[in-house]
Amino acid sequence: MNPKVAIALLKYAIQSNDFSIRKWIRSDYRRSTGIALITLYILFFGYLVSQTYFTLDALSWFGIVLFPYSLIIRQSGIYSSRYGWLLMAILGCMIWLPARTLPFGLLTIGILFIIEFTLGKTTLLPFLLIGVLSPFFRYTSIIFSFPIRLQLSKWAGAILSAGGFENTISGNAIQVEGTEFLVDVACMGLQMTETSLLMTIFLIAYNERTQQRYVTNLWVIGLGIVTLFLNSLSNLFRILLLIVFHILPSNPMHDVVGLVCLLVYVILPMVFITQWLYKKRSKSVSGPLQEKKAREAYKSTLISASLSLVVLAILSVQLFFNKPKSVTTSALVTTHLTGFSKQQSTDDITQFTNSSMLVYIKPIPTFYVAEHSPLICWQVSGYTFKRVEMKTIDDILVYTGILQKGQDRIYTAWWFDNGSHRTTDQMDWRWRMAQGEPAFCLVNVNVNKQEELANAVRQIVKQKLFR
Repeated sequence: MNPKVAIALLKYAIQSNDFSIRKWIRSDYRRSTGIALITLYILFFGYLVSQTYFTLDALSWFGIVLFPYSLIIRQSGIYSSRYGWLLMAILGCMIWLPARTLPFGLLTIGILFIIEFTLGKTTLLPFLLIGVLSPFFRYTSIIFSFPIRLQLSKWAGAILSAGGFENTISGNAIQVEGTEFLVDVACMGLQMTETSLLMTIFLIAYNERTQQRYVTNLWVIGLGIVTLFLNSLSNLFRILLLIVFHILPSNPMHDVVGLVCLLVYVILPMVFITQWLYKKRSKSVSGPLQEKKAREAYKSTLISASLSLVVLAILSVQLFFNKPKSVTTSALVTTHLTGFSKQQSTDDITQFTNSSMLVYIKPIPTFYVAEHSPLICWQVSGYTFKRVEMKTIDDILVYTGILQKGQDRIYTAWWFDNGSHRTTDQMDWRWRMAQGEPAFCLVNVNVNKQEELANAVRQIVKQKLFR
């Protein structure tokens, strides 16, 4: 089509519908300001994704598609600043902490703040959706689900024994008839947990949209807790089915069994539970409320726009102009270990090496930040954990594991240490640091031969790691 003809048709369509963009902006400047700011935030987020600052997988894209559907503006005539306070708290944290979770929080919570300050108050669902997709949730899913994986291994072993299947349990590994099955992150962690929670958010949004009724936030949180419980139950049944029918990871049925268990033990029960809850405990959605006076609307719109632009400005300065801050800790790493060469990285991680051992000492600045867990760091380097368990070596409780990349195998152990106390418990070292004890470091010992790991741990413990 000729461009001039297209422009003429567009002008005719606008004139025939008596539609004026300028008139619309003047009559509803609050809404138009919100849409403009949201577009700006989305473009900024998209740019960071294109620069691989944020990585998006299939579940992330599913969550992004689900976000508009879960965004139900229940009170279109009333506006809220509740996310503004959270936004300012995140902004204050970001100035001091170089964590990637914080820019994600600024952009996503910033969008919710703009929506509630210019379009209307929303339900809790978009906030929960952002939480599920956040890097913080993914980190905690990997770290804090590890004790659950160990417990699932014990329960699965006990059930198999009761059913007449002889088995040996070693950490997250179950050996049956000479074959080893692993309860890994894929079985109890990121993908299954995220999928379950995203489906529950979809079911809540679907019932509210179709029935024009809602349940309180307490019931919404309760549905999330029930989902997590059913997800754990689903993974237990999945483990049992894989072992009983001897389905190895190389078998295509390995993934099929996981999907069937997710459908039967999580999604279908949540469909009926959600429907029952909306039938018995829901309330009807009231009509839209009247908007505030024009002067108040103008003032609050100006405040929201100013805060939103300040957030983008500070975020841009932090990401593009400021150099990453060096993390400092009161637990100072020793300058020398006997028989080792030392190398210091830019993020304050100290590496000690000799002919048979590789040791990392990773400082933890405060009790509320993420540590450099081997469960994550080694996987970024292309290794996968084949076996993880807790062992006691000369009254020293440590995590041990086997790292595999192709034919390369590394035997690893790690614990948390501050020079006066050693622990493997996440809550233990965090609580101690919160009460003012010396900062902890994560100590990670690695060797090439399994029989050398215990002696390596003993050797490092005898060394003076901190000064």
